[in-house]
Amino acid sequence: MPRGFEGKAARAMYMRVVALENPSVTVLSYNPGPVDTAMFGHMQGGSEDCATRYEKALKHGKVMTPEVTANALVYILEQQKFKSGDLVVFSPAHIDGGSTSGSF
Repeated sequence: MPRGFEGKAARAMYMRVVALENPSVTVLSYNPGPVDTAMFGHMQGGSEDCATRYEKALKHGKVMTPEVTANALVYILEQQKFKSGDLVVFSPAHIDGGSTSGSF
């Protein structure tokens, strides 16, 4: 199992519980997908294979800027098509369309 999955699963479950226990609060767990940050680049530099995949993903537009994912989050929040406690996953494939409620 790749690094970080346990933490992401725990966060998603925590957000569901917060939503259930606080029905007057709208809760969203947002996974922005691969974002070109120093941390992401550092994590991909662990092996030659990871570095190659990272460079290929950057070249093919599969790694987004923080601005793109932030704008997507604003859009998702404005549309309000998710249920409180949902996990919304964003990826480059959704930039020109898509739906929320589980996956943007």
